[in-house]
Amino acid sequence: TILAAVASDAAALLVGSRIGRHPFFAAISPKKTLEGAIAGVIGSVLVMLIGVSAVLGLNPLHAIALGVLVGTSAEVGDLVESQMKRLAEVKDSSHLIPGHGGVLDRLDSILFPPILVYLYVMVFHLL
Repeated sequence: TILAAVASDAAALLVGSRIGRHPFFAAISPKKTLEGAIAGVIGSVLVMLIGVSAVLGLNPLHAIALGVLVGTSAEVGDLVESQMKRLAEVKDSSHLIPGHGGVLDRLDSILFPPILVYLYVMVFHLL
């Protein structure tokens, strides 16, 4: 789950910064793009397909659903943290990690996915 969230974050940043043209929640996070958000979900799906489906033997449809869930909730976590910073009128959440927006910017995308994956696993009795 964490690896898929990190892959989502990385894919969103890479694609969004290179080919992103359409703003995505610009009022909350001006540099976010729709292209980046879509790439983030795709990155998460690919990691879940490889990690969950191929390695753990889970049905590929569950892996795809989990990938979409992780990618989407990682994006939501990032947006929630960005909104919190805007409301607090701060640019970076700390100076412990220079140039990366602070500690929360490194953790925001991994806060929600584990909770939602746990709920998904319990609802579909995957363990």
